[in-house]
Amino acid sequence: MTIRLKYMLSAMKRHLGTALQYFHVAIRQPELFRAAAARMFMTRSRYGQGVNLANNIVFDRRGWSNEPLSIDALFTKLASQMGIVIITRREGIVHIGVADFQMISAVNYLDQAVGDGKIFIDNSIIILGIRGVYKRIMSASEVSIHFKSALQEPIVIVLEFYLRHEAGRWVSQNMRNSTLRAIHSDLLEKPGLSLATDILGGCTLEENNTMYSIDVVYTWVNHNDLHWKKLYFDFKSKESSKDVDIGASKLSGDADALTRFHSNDELKYSLRSIARHMPWVRKIFVLSNCAAPNWLRPDDPRLVWVDHVAVIPTEYLPTFNSHVIESFLHRIPELADNFIYFNDDVFAMRTMAPSDFYSPQGASCSWLEPYGMVSGRPKSGDADYLNASRNSAAIILKQFGFVPTRLHLHVPFALRKPVLEEIEITFSTRLREFRVNRFRQINDLNITSFFYHYYALATQNAVIASCVSMMIKSNDVRWLAKLNQAKAKPLDFLCINEGGAGAASPRWHAKMKKFMEETFSQKADWEQ
Repeated sequence: MTIRLKYMLSAMKRHLGTALQYFHVAIRQPELFRAAAARMFMTRSRYGQGVNLANNIVFDRRGWSNEPLSIDALFTKLASQMGIVIITRREGIVHIGVADFQMISAVNYLDQAVGDGKIFIDNSIIILGIRGVYKRIMSASEVSIHFKSALQEPIVIVLEFYLRHEAGRWVSQNMRNSTLRAIHSDLLEKPGLSLATDILGGCTLEENNTMYSIDVVYTWVNHNDLHWKKLYFDFKSKESSKDVDIGASKLSGDADALTRFHSNDELKYSLRSIARHMPWVRKIFVLSNCAAPNWLRPDDPRLVWVDHVAVIPTEYLPTFNSHVIESFLHRIPELADNFIYFNDDVFAMRTMAPSDFYSPQGASCSWLEPYGMVSGRPKSGDADYLNASRNSAAIILKQFGFVPTRLHLHVPFALRKPVLEEIEITFSTRLREFRVNRFRQINDLNITSFFYHYYALATQNAVIASCVSMMIKSNDVRWLAKLNQAKAKPLDFLCINEGGAGAASPRWHAKMKKFMEETFSQKADWEQ
């Protein structure tokens, strides 16, 4: 039996099972069946109503100047046509809700009014007028429109729609709407602008505790930087020629592998993912000992290039050990108390909010693997991240009486500067011991990716959270299949990782470059 035939039989079985469920409900609970059928009929008729309304939408520019619109003026104009509610509003992003039958009209109206917007569902650009696009809009939990120049400020408008369940009760289809998923009013039935804070009588706990500044930090290396490359080979040669006597006979296979420092322009696209999905970030700091890439504008106020010498004491420089570099992140000048550490191969794949990274109580969120992989003692030849986790776990056991076994997912790391400063003071001797390692060694600690999270959890400065993520590794034989899954599956974060000591194939680099360019094709403000 072919795979295709098996798939067809499985689909028929599922549909038959669903039909039988409806049949049983119709016989045994006719009132429930009639209510469900009526709701389905109403939804379809309201969809048809929405399409007809959208086709007749025309933005009237009379009385408007050629100057860029303000976001407030735009919403006032939209509210004269339909009921809208502003769910949340923060720097660079506004989240609004409309009635289901007005959703397509709202997208059409905003597109016509501003003129330079790019409309996204998940990470796919949609074009109005294309066959099937209205159904895509109505089947999405949210639609985001990104405006750059026609408004007085770059802005992302996220739209979602509310379904009318009964008179005076509307429910959003967006399960992530923790602010106002239900509206117990008919305010969406008629034109007008409402604020969630007015409906609720104030801001929610999540909103009240996410008004502080949040920064993003990257560490970055360019393997083609001539100055960096000279330092790398000079010190690699010195390291290889001496005896390493700290519990290991030599560096591990991937500790000094050049592939660890390979750049495929991931930084550019990871930064674009933040520009699209996290516009509320205050500043982005890139900590590096390489020259900035030529596509980066040097004068952009939001993106700050920081050299190692401004953060790391000279006694530890130069260093090619990411564990050492990461242990100094909190010393970046003017860094906010709350910051999110991104590796350049990690991408935000949906519109994120500060509350996705920090709890209502202000604790950082830790996304841990569901299984325990950390056990045993440090061992020569084992993966560097594992040995560093074992060392960190031993300190946590001694300090707090429990053994951490779960690694952090390959996603961003939400961190708090005061906690990192406390760690540096409390364990200063242990940090000094491993910070002298120019390449990864068996006595390393991995502060940002392991140690911090368990220390913060033990001191009630962090909470365990969940997210939907995927990691695609170049040394995984299934990497192409996973890449195709990433294109179709709704994700919070994606990591494209060239793991291990072996070099990735040219096909890998070509496929990943194409995926990144197609997924994040829109330039950020800080690009040339």
